[in-house]
Amino acid sequence: MTLAAAQIPFELFEAEAPTLDNFLIGDNAEVVSLLRQVSSGLRSERAITLWGGKTTGKTHLLAASVHVAQQNARSAQLIPASQFASVDPFADLDVLAVDDVNALNAEQQSWLFTAFNHVVGRGGCIITSANAPPMQLTKLRDDLRTRLGSGVVTEIRAVPQDSLAPLLFDYALQRGVQINEEVLTYILSYNQRDVSHLCQLIGGIDRYSLSLKRPITIPLVRAYLAQQSVAKL
Repeated sequence: MTLAAAQIPFELFEAEAPTLDNFLIGDNAEVVSLLRQVSSGLRSERAITLWGGKTTGKTHLLAASVHVAQQNARSAQLIPASQFASVDPFADLDVLAVDDVNALNAEQQSWLFTAFNHVVGRGGCIITSANAPPMQLTKLRDDLRTRLGSGVVTEIRAVPQDSLAPLLFDYALQRGVQINEEVLTYILSYNQRDVSHLCQLIGGIDRYSLSLKRPITIPLVRAYLAQQSVAKL
């Protein structure tokens, strides 16, 4: 019998919104705690720079920080590079998150410099991500690089490949997701090993299995991935 995937609403296949609770923490517990405190207003920091490789989950953490701030009735915004021109650098934000500052052009750097002075000047926090610590970002203007480096600078550590499976298994158990080693091996074999993507994938598979009232098996995961691809078209 085939899985009744066609009867499931497409909304089920949308990725979960990034939160600090659906992030695979690994060796990053300290920085996740810091982001939670700062975003909720329990701790004051002028700037936080998260640096590391492409699949470490930096973008996830930026979006999650904005989510925490908004949940606590604080003004917050995540700025992708494509939206710089449409956002007022003098917006009264408590948390401003900017991804991939290492890739900003001269105009975008000028925007961020102005926004930094305004947000920090009113007691807010700038949270950014980069592929290296601020002082190593030689393509950034000196005054911006100095400002970013004046706050907390922390590396987001990648989950070692040999630790990924057991950490994901523990993550699933903490969420109440019943998943066995065979299924987990299948997921890791057929998907990108981006920690944020994998955590969101497990959450989606769990919702899918509950909607069908079926256990999580390899055929169910295969059907979910197929339907997810259709939903993205």
